[in-house]
Amino acid sequence: MKFPEFDFNQMNKTDVREEIQSPLLRELCYQSGTSNNIIREQLLRYPQAQMGKEKPDKDPPLKRKVDCICVVDNSIQWVIEAKSLNVDLTVTEINQAYTYTNHPEVRAVYYCVTNGKIFNIYQTTQGPNAGLYYPKPTMSSQRLFR
Repeated sequence: MKFPEFDFNQMNKTDVREEIQSPLLRELCYQSGTSNNIIREQLLRYPQAQMGKEKPDKDPPLKRKVDCICVVDNSIQWVIEAKSLNVDLTVTEINQAYTYTNHPEVRAVYYCVTNGKIFNIYQTTQGPNAGLYYPKPTMSSQRLFR
């Protein structure tokens, strides 16, 4: 797959998702409504956090949107959290993606944090502090990446 030349200095998070992430997912045969489905901007709800008030039921529920969930044969495989190019992929971004991935409604196997130039992949069961995931080459992955 060949990408056009990008002026990364002008790219925000939406640009990264639409100009880099989406074409890459199409190249990997992901498409909405297929057995390799993409769920975009899925809303996740988290338990209410008490904010020191006497009536915690008045605190707003925590809600966040996952950028992209990739599903294969009705099984959630991985989550992608996209950032703009000027965002360093630090522990904060990794923890954010891990929180989405480990959510009870998601429970993905892997998660990816990207800023358009860097794609870091992690294995959910290893936790956010385990470092990058390096898959062992298999016959199928060797054929896929030739």
